[in-house]
Amino acid sequence: MVTQKRMFGADAFFANSAIYGMVWDGRIVLKIKDEAVFKKLRAMEGADVWAPMPSKEAAMKYWVVVSEALHENAEDLVPWVEIAHRLAMSAGELKKKPVKKKPTKKKK
Repeated sequence: MVTQKRMFGADAFFANSAIYGMVWDGRIVLKIKDEAVFKKLRAMEGADVWAPMPSKEAAMKYWVVVSEALHENAEDLVPWVEIAHRLAMSAGELKKKPVKKKPTKKKK
């Protein structure tokens, strides 16, 4: 299942409530939480790390701006999107963290 909503000012795509891709400033950005696969996609000519802020030091872990060459070639792009989707699906349903209650003061 895929859901879509706006996030970071972009159209973002989710599987099991886990984000796996978005269209950021006209570019396709994928979240690849498998180190070997991430490195392979990142090594492609024209690919880059995704940094929502101008500084490369602010690059988001596991996120790759895919090569623009892939934008024009669905046959080569689809497998990467499927990998990102599958990784998000395998992350399982995200659970909300319980709200911690503030300790109450005991009356004397």
